[in-house]
Amino acid sequence: MNRRSHSGLIPGRVLVALLLILGAASAAVDEERWEKVRAGGVIVLFSEADARGAARAGKIIDATMQQLLEDMSLEGLGPVRVIIAESDEEFAELTDGGVPDWGVGCAIANRDLIVLKSPRIVTYPLQMEKVVVHELAHIATARVLGSVRVPRWFDEGVAMTVAGQWRLSQSSAMASAVLFNRLIPLAELEGRFPEGIQEARLAYAESFRAVEFLRSATEHEHVGGLVNAVRVAGSFDAALDGRMGMTRAGFYAAADEFFEERFGIGLLLTGWNPVLLAAGLLAVLAAVLRVRGRRRKLREWEREERVGTRVERRGNRSWQ
Repeated sequence: MNRRSHSGLIPGRVLVALLLILGAASAAVDEERWEKVRAGGVIVLFSEADARGAARAGKIIDATMQQLLEDMSLEGLGPVRVIIAESDEEFAELTDGGVPDWGVGCAIANRDLIVLKSPRIVTYPLQMEKVVVHELAHIATARVLGSVRVPRWFDEGVAMTVAGQWRLSQSSAMASAVLFNRLIPLAELEGRFPEGIQEARLAYAESFRAVEFLRSATEHEHVGGLVNAVRVAGSFDAALDGRMGMTRAGFYAAADEFFEERFGIGLLLTGWNPVLLAAGLLAVLAAVLRVRGRRRKLREWEREERVGTRVERRGNRSWQ
């Protein structure tokens, strides 16, 4: 998301795609404030208390950087810095307050900077590997595209795909949105994502699936090929026209149909989607159990009432 948005699938209660490309910041980063380690060509900056988190981030970068560069057809990312903020206040300062309270990471491409919240201050289970890879994917995408602008949903969907951030909860969010006609139009996700956590979760889920649909339609095995195709075309719209023969509006309409086919109730009932079918069956089972529980309780009340009536008729005045 951009800094006007308020990043994840994140994970657990949030989509771990909480990763942004921000505008220019007013203050330069003073590297002397932190400890420093190098990993995969990236400098990780941290306080002494976050040495463990920095070591973990470094291992993730080392393990994933080469594959990311190959997929994006890049030789390197350049002088990227990763800062682990040790407090919410420091995180807000480094990101110019552009990340919501539930956000844990931010990529600032034009400053060659990634900012992460320290695992010590994150209040829910943090999938650090996915967060770090998502952030790196934002930087890599910006390197490939250069001055070519793309919709926010495309940028976020690419980063989510690289980081493998699809979860069952996102499938449920998509299925519910399709069922109740609450999908967010992709046109509304071109520059700004919702600030509310539930709406943001849906926005990230739609972004992931929109990129999946686009990649499938253009027969790109890796999203890196898709990003490079946009760069070669010179614009996002030119890439859509050249690869799919569609306008942006035409693609959005086709994506809506894709969402409805993949997450509609028809697939749930026919069992073509095992994950959604299982979720649906669990929901039905829970409803049946609730009904049975209420009926059992009613029978117990009726039985107690009959017993009480018989006791009163015998003149028993004892009560429990």
